[in-house]
Amino acid sequence: MPRLALRAMTVLDQLRAELGDRYTIERELGGGGMSVVFVAVERALDRRVVIKVLSPELGQSVNADRFRREIATLATLQHPQIVPIYAAGQAGDLLYYVMPYVAGESLGARLAREGPLSAAEVVRLLTPLSRALAFAHREGVIHRDIKPDNILLAQGEPVLADFGIAKVLRDRAANGSLTSAGMSIGTVNYMAPEQVLADPALDGRADVYSLAAVGYELLAGAAPFGGSPQQVMSAHVVKAPPSLAETAPATPVALQEAIAHGLAKDMADRPTAEAFATMLEGSAAMATASVPARPAATGATPAIAPTRGRRATTLAVAAALVAVMAAGAWWATHRRAGGAMTSDASERPGLAVLPFERLDGTDDAYIAAGLTDELMGQLAEVPGLRVAARTTVRAYADSSLPPTQLGERLDVQALVEGSVQRLGDKVRVSTRLVDVRDGSTLWSQRYDRQMRDLFALQREIGGAVVTALTPRLGLSGQTGRSEAGTADADAYDLFLRARYALDQRGADSLRAAIALFTQATTRDPRFARAFAGIAEATALLPQYGSGGYPDHDAAVRAAAATALALDSALAAPHLALGLLAKGLGAWRDAEQEFNLALVRQPDYAPARQNLGELYYTLGRVDDAARALGAAATLEPANAPMVSEYAFALLLASRIDSARRVIDRAVALDPRNAFGHFTRALVLERQGDGAAAVAAMAQATARAPLPLFVGALARLAREAGDSATARSATRQLDAMRAAPGVALARMIAGSAWENPAVMSAGLDRAVAEHDPFIYQVPLRLWWFDRLRSTPALARVAQQLGLPPSAIAPLPAVARAR
Repeated sequence: MPRLALRAMTVLDQLRAELGDRYTIERELGGGGMSVVFVAVERALDRRVVIKVLSPELGQSVNADRFRREIATLATLQHPQIVPIYAAGQAGDLLYYVMPYVAGESLGARLAREGPLSAAEVVRLLTPLSRALAFAHREGVIHRDIKPDNILLAQGEPVLADFGIAKVLRDRAANGSLTSAGMSIGTVNYMAPEQVLADPALDGRADVYSLAAVGYELLAGAAPFGGSPQQVMSAHVVKAPPSLAETAPATPVALQEAIAHGLAKDMADRPTAEAFATMLEGSAAMATASVPARPAATGATPAIAPTRGRRATTLAVAAALVAVMAAGAWWATHRRAGGAMTSDASERPGLAVLPFERLDGTDDAYIAAGLTDELMGQLAEVPGLRVAARTTVRAYADSSLPPTQLGERLDVQALVEGSVQRLGDKVRVSTRLVDVRDGSTLWSQRYDRQMRDLFALQREIGGAVVTALTPRLGLSGQTGRSEAGTADADAYDLFLRARYALDQRGADSLRAAIALFTQATTRDPRFARAFAGIAEATALLPQYGSGGYPDHDAAVRAAAATALALDSALAAPHLALGLLAKGLGAWRDAEQEFNLALVRQPDYAPARQNLGELYYTLGRVDDAARALGAAATLEPANAPMVSEYAFALLLASRIDSARRVIDRAVALDPRNAFGHFTRALVLERQGDGAAAVAAMAQATARAPLPLFVGALARLAREAGDSATARSATRQLDAMRAAPGVALARMIAGSAWENPAVMSAGLDRAVAEHDPFIYQVPLRLWWFDRLRSTPALARVAQQLGLPPSAIAPLPAVARAR
């Protein structure tokens, strides 16, 4: 402290010596790491001002002429919510700038004095600030240090101070720029991920992130992340903050979502300042509305992980997890929206297997992931036990929530967590079973085994977990059916590697998985689940652009038949056969296979998802809503499944319910293109053409599929947006005769084209075996202009679809 005081006095003395003829410097007001602040009176005009002096360390690294030129640029910012700059200069070796003195406290001081603010007050304060930032961004200036202490309350109205150290975008490429590439400026509690990473290409959306972080703190009473500066900076890059539904439960859902969007990790998923202001304004009407109560059963809120904050995740995963902040509110509404979403699964006691942690080792990720998945699969077979879905559990893979809260989020009574360490040809596995009521350990054990004993070890751990849970949850004590797997250690190792590759999806990863599964079956020709893996991975290949279903027909059937001959109780081979049948248009066979998969494994969410897709293709929209609702219940953090549930609700003409669900799905993962596609259709059905065009543009930006581009052209033409319609049409033209273009062209003209032209386009899509013709329900209103012609009936007959597949959609049902 004495050293800091000495430095401040030295600065004060120097200022008085250099500026004493112009300013009467009264006192030091405070400052931060970048500046020291003094209150003074400008003698010529007898007005009180603030003089901000760059810290000597920072000032020495800044070119004085460049500093004055940039401050001159900043002085042109004239906005009611921006504190202007009067002057700038150099006092000896000190660089300074002068601003008006704003009577009143800072927002930081008010927060410290009063604690969290109401939602209405937060909206009142943040909206004009966001508009001010939008103005500055249009002028080419970003603030880079938005924080409560830089927001002053002038007679209660918020104003932004300290643009003096902002980086001027128009000068960013100039030599000697004030903030050179790679220099990280900002306050850690509010710093955007791209600032943490010192990305020289950051733009005004960094300010949006910081303002959203301020909003979070105003509502919750604490910044999104705590800990050391290093921990906080890392968290900005890789973690989602605790949900406002938990930290500030009185916050209306619309405001929670606005803040969550502002805190998106990837700046491409973050709104501009202008858009953020609009979102805040949109939430204002709800600022005093009641918030849906969160039920005791789990929601999917974000904060991400096991009972210890322990794993690092990638930026992409973290960006997706930020959006999970809105999922708790979705959970509170989607049961009402879905009607038939409940299942007996919710009545059974629950267990969650958290992702096993890797310790050391660089080539053991597949071991930890495989052991986790295998244990989940084993425990899912225990009569009377419900195991939380993998996708939902992974959404919490990095949270520091205590067991009680984590158990509530996942709607379970116990947690299994563990770690894996490979030591040459040995493996060490430590695991424990946690009672979520009080965080106590029900059972724990450390195992040191040979790698060849890994399968037996997994079975042993599962049996121990069931034994420990039996008195706690009233289970039967049975560990499910006996499944021998393989006694060949190398085959099991190959199997785990293959499952890891399968989970990565993508054509290359799927082909790698098939090769590894095949090697496992070569080692052990009786390894049923390895054959099932071949069937599943091969059936997925067409979905990732690797051949058509006829190309893979024989391989899928052969692998599935072998798997079932070895173990008739497996569900995965039936899923693979159902995918194949659906892709070939063998609708009845597909339905039978998906139902057989569910007989084997009732909580198998992928089977319910695919069954729902099949139902809406067949025109059975109510059945589709029930099946996809059940899938979304089993996997509440799986954005694609939730999006498909919204799509099914839309087809069932339950528009209000569809809107609620799709809004939550997009919040879960803003990168999910199908979510934006579905949202566009819902908005179109609600009569908001401009918003529908914007949503479909988001879908095409994330996945420029012909179907999405054709839909964009159609929507834009309907909304009178001729420029977007022309652009989308040109994009389709550039695709020429690529798969999907024939149907996309028909959809693009479906609102205005002559029915005969539409009919010819649809026939062409069928003749070309357009893959989307099997996926786009013919009940959609896109095809309404053909319903009075023979065209749709002819296409349905060619595709083997029943008459229900081309019936008009039911009348719109509005929620009360």
